[in-house]
Amino acid sequence: MLVCWSVGGGVGTSVVVAGLALAAVCGGERALVVDVGGDQPTLFGAPDPPGPGIGDWLRAAPGVPADALARLEVDLVPGVALVPRGSGDLSADEVGGLVAALEAEDRFTVVDAGCTGGGAAASLVAASARTLLVTRACPVALQRLERLPVPPTGIVVVRDRRRSVTWQEVAAASGAPVVAELEIDPAVAAAVDAGLAKRPLPRSFLRVLDGLR
Repeated sequence: MLVCWSVGGGVGTSVVVAGLALAAVCGGERALVVDVGGDQPTLFGAPDPPGPGIGDWLRAAPGVPADALARLEVDLVPGVALVPRGSGDLSADEVGGLVAALEAEDRFTVVDAGCTGGGAAASLVAASARTLLVTRACPVALQRLERLPVPPTGIVVVRDRRRSVTWQEVAAASGAPVVAELEIDPAVAAAVDAGLAKRPLPRSFLRVLDGLR
């Protein structure tokens, strides 16, 4: 299981999560996306699934079996299943059980924890063995990286080549290794705008992410 998160919105965390899942499928694996952030259906050009999701599972009584998660899944594209966010506020009470259930999966499992300001998303990051922080390379990000709530396993830098901040500065500010650098690419934006179920992400983008699984 791999948990992706950020300390600011709009940095590309959800696109990285979707790319990781699609890279797994290109490599012959099945993937499960757990959408704590709530943006994955939109990225794939699908409506929000009706009915319960991960938020409802977290708020359920402790006696709810782990296999109840599988009943919440919907298909995004062939090979990629989604556990949607569901409704209401997310509860941190059952995060430990969620981590245990996801770590037992035989599929490549990636969690979109979104922007972790606290609550269930922050607890999920803290409880997970492998986490990737997604961040832009800019002065505002450097300030946020100096006061991370938990240290990530690695950092994915989304970089505009017109900006002067380097991945080395990101690594120094966070105290964590930069494991990948993704240049901002209009082809990625075009795929997202069209919906990833209709227009694939660039192969160069998927190749970089494939090395992170």
